[in-house]
Amino acid sequence: MNNQILHRLGYSLSLINSCPWEKVSKIWLLCPKLSSTGCVITNDEYNAVVSLGIYFLNSGFYHEDKIIPYLLKLVEQLPKCIFKQSKVAPKNEVIPLAEKFAFTFATLLSDIATRLESARHGILDALIKTIINLVDSLTKTLSDSNELDNQSSFNVYVHVTPLLIGYLRAFGRFSSGDTPLLQLLYPKMKPDYGGVSYRLQEKNSKNVKRTLSSGSVSSVDVSAFGSSSSLGNKQMDFRTHFFCKLGSSFNQYAALTVPRDTSTSISISDGQLKELLDNLKRLSNNEFQTNLDKASLAVYNSKIVDNYPYRSVSETVNLAVIGCFREILHSKPDLPASFLKDVYQIVGDLFKNGSAELSRENRCDGEAKSPVDRYKLNVQLIGACIDALVWAVSDEVSAESLAMKLVERIQTKAQFELPLHMTCLEALGKLAEKFPRCSNNFIIGSLKDFLIAPSSILVALERQADSFGSSLSSSCSIRSDRANCSALAAVNCLCEASVRSLCLALKAGQEVEKNATKALIFSVSNRIITNKEQERSEVLATRNSVMFLGRLALSCDNEKVADEILSLFQTQFGSGSLERDKLIMEQMGRMAVGNIGPTFTDSVLRFLTSVAVEGAHLSYTPPGTIDRKALNREFP
Repeated sequence: MNNQILHRLGYSLSLINSCPWEKVSKIWLLCPKLSSTGCVITNDEYNAVVSLGIYFLNSGFYHEDKIIPYLLKLVEQLPKCIFKQSKVAPKNEVIPLAEKFAFTFATLLSDIATRLESARHGILDALIKTIINLVDSLTKTLSDSNELDNQSSFNVYVHVTPLLIGYLRAFGRFSSGDTPLLQLLYPKMKPDYGGVSYRLQEKNSKNVKRTLSSGSVSSVDVSAFGSSSSLGNKQMDFRTHFFCKLGSSFNQYAALTVPRDTSTSISISDGQLKELLDNLKRLSNNEFQTNLDKASLAVYNSKIVDNYPYRSVSETVNLAVIGCFREILHSKPDLPASFLKDVYQIVGDLFKNGSAELSRENRCDGEAKSPVDRYKLNVQLIGACIDALVWAVSDEVSAESLAMKLVERIQTKAQFELPLHMTCLEALGKLAEKFPRCSNNFIIGSLKDFLIAPSSILVALERQADSFGSSLSSSCSIRSDRANCSALAAVNCLCEASVRSLCLALKAGQEVEKNATKALIFSVSNRIITNKEQERSEVLATRNSVMFLGRLALSCDNEKVADEILSLFQTQFGSGSLERDKLIMEQMGRMAVGNIGPTFTDSVLRFLTSVAVEGAHLSYTPPGTIDRKALNREFP
């Protein structure tokens, strides 16, 4: 049966009230036939399970007594199953069938666990036991041999490893809305009666922004980073994205994951959490990962398995483990300090290993032909580790140490990666919120220097934008050939991220030092007043200073601070370059509509009106007689 037709059958049957089992069994009979020795799963069985899940979720869990026991038994038997990959992979798909099945199946079970309380405990318990069994099977086989010396070891490397990755990519992810995550992978389709094609429902084709934590850098393809900036509105097709992007998962998109305050209803127990953590720690062992990569390379080179993508698999495993850690732990507030210490140690080790691998950047010739981009996966891994480290840090000493590492990273010009630098900048803001004292001691000064000094990276990117037509070039000293955006856009995004984090740090620092904001405003204002804007760095520093003060006025929740910034803008308007005046006008416009206060808004609007009137008057003044300093007035 055609896959699309099978999925439509699941949706159609779910619309029938009290649909008899005889009709549903037409789908059920196409699902994998389970036995004590496992079963064989092809694309047909895969799509039958998807169709059964679509029916079950959309029918209000009708026939629960038949479907839930079958799904739980399938979870238990899956490690024994053999997956027969099609010789020709579906369009845009690169992951093995075993990984695709595990990812989709765990997504289905998570959707059910979220919505069906009676099955929640059984599903979570079955998934955790299966993950642990997969880890046991893999570690045992690797300890014996990493060669393809028998059919048993071959099956483990070809089927068990992708199964484990698929489960880790999906476990702990839950939908925050009424639409199940499975429906994002396989949305409802409406027939186009003018032909044989189909079109998606509009509500499922809308753009959804990402984040590990709070937002997205979607246009530079940073699937698993903790950055909250957006470089663009890139449309994403969830039907194919998770099957062609290695290590991708739903937790990368904030709009798709369950809100923190409601996630406790689906959190796992402390005992299950400890058992899962102890087993996942085994996957981060260096010797284990070395042997796993050797075995994966042997499978890749054997050409026995069609469309096997993993020339190296440890990077994808690490990324999946970190993503699983983060999603589970975010739903467990008030964890014991000893537990947090273990998590911090594991994630810290992965962070160090990933950073070391990134600095070596060892790409072999054969890697270009493989879907696995080790460099890119290491960048994603480091970004995910940073987000997890910020969450796991539990004392000020460790927080300050982490902040120093992040500052060192953002000042590193030799290996510039835009998403990674943005992740570090935003992590500093989160650290400042979590540890206000650390904010005043170190973070505020570091962010100010990056933005206002300004950082050598910002200056180099500005120069690069001018020299290469606003496009990044691999011949430049800054490592940027992998960034999918212009140098000018990179500068803007870095400045936006640092401004946001600096505002967060100042707001948090008020708890420790009440005059921190005033002191910083004085310092930045002095830079604007004394800056002659002759060098490129001076122009950039002025621009960043004006942008920062405008954003601070909007975010500080203090009308007196906003009045001080407005007064500075009024006195400096007309005394510098035309570009600076334009930026001041832009920031004042934002302040006018920022709901700071009615009196403040009136002051801004009066000034803007007077500038507009004066500008209209000057347009009729004979050339050569315009005195721009005439605009430098302070209005009540």
